[in-house]
Parts: sequence; C-alpha cells; structure tokens
Amino acid sequence: MFASVKTEAAARLASLAAYFRSTCVPGYPRIALTAKGLAFVQMYAVYEYSVTAAVQAAVLEMKTRRMPIQTVRWELLSLVLNAELE
Repeated sequence: MFASVKTEAAARLASLAAYFRSTCVPGYPRIALTAKGLAFVQMYAVYEYSVTAAVQAAVLEMKTRRMPIQTVRWELLSLVLNAELE
C-alpha cells in the first residue's frame, strides 16, 4: 500500500539530487543560490506529496476493509466523515 508512495517519493528526490548536482557548478554563485531555493521548494513538494498520498492510501485501505466506524481512532474520524475525500 505505501510502497508505491515510497518509490515515487524516492524517485522525486533522486531527480532533485540530479538537478542540484547539474546546476551547482563552481564559479556561478547566483545559479547555485537559485538552485538551492528551487531544491527547497521541490523538497517541500515531495514532503507534501508523501503525506497526501499516504493519507489517501490509508483511507482507501480503511474503505477496502470496510472498517466499522467504531473501530476507527477518534483522530481519524475527520478523514472518514469528510465528504471531500471520497
């Protein structure tokens, strides 16, 4: 269930590392500074993707197993009861 999320996040981070290595060359400090900023934004995007995809996978798993609402932790009820996640 979470293996695909892990694989995708790893691929995105590997792509980011390749981009960073190719753009950060000695003698071009402005390009390196820009690359660092873009890398930070991309790392946040990978983090956001990972959290969102993991929550979606967990909700799908709960739906697939037809978990009774009484067995769901109180903290997760907002996910179960939120119609936008369907």
